[in-house]
Amino acid sequence: MRQTLQEQKNATVYQYQLIRKINIHPKLLLSYKTIPFLFMSAGIVAYGWSGVLYGLIGLPISILLRFLLNRLTLLRVDNYQRQRWGWSINIPFMGYTPLIEVPLGLYRRTELVMFWIGLCIIGMLLPWIGQAGFFELAAWHLWLAIPALSILTSLRKQKHDGIVKLETECIQYYHR
Repeated sequence: MRQTLQEQKNATVYQYQLIRKINIHPKLLLSYKTIPFLFMSAGIVAYGWSGVLYGLIGLPISILLRFLLNRLTLLRVDNYQRQRWGWSINIPFMGYTPLIEVPLGLYRRTELVMFWIGLCIIGMLLPWIGQAGFFELAAWHLWLAIPALSILTSLRKQKHDGIVKLETECIQYYHR
């Protein structure tokens, strides 16, 4: 006797139903790509050469910080899911992101941990990096977090046990 999808424990993504598909408009992507230039120019005007320095090293430091926080969260939550995450240089999902589909609850947990704890760590570094460093690191951190936070906002009413698949042109949410 054949089971329904709700009764199957080890269902694959092909047995899931597409609930929501969020297309990324090319103009929105273009505006997202121009935001770093605005932050860099504001940092240069406000802080001079230190704004240039922190603007250039802020992206790699923010990516490394987000990577460390993500790995620690995945070690704590689910060690198996680390295989689904990897490095991506594609905008808007730059850095250490899911390469294949991941559960929405896990994606939500890792992104929120990376966002809030990353801001706290950058805030704790304020006495050593100064206002210019804080501004540029926080700007890069927010820029990297904007796509994930917008996904979480648009999928906030969906069930946590669904699956999210990130692609450069769309985001797909599946559920059994």
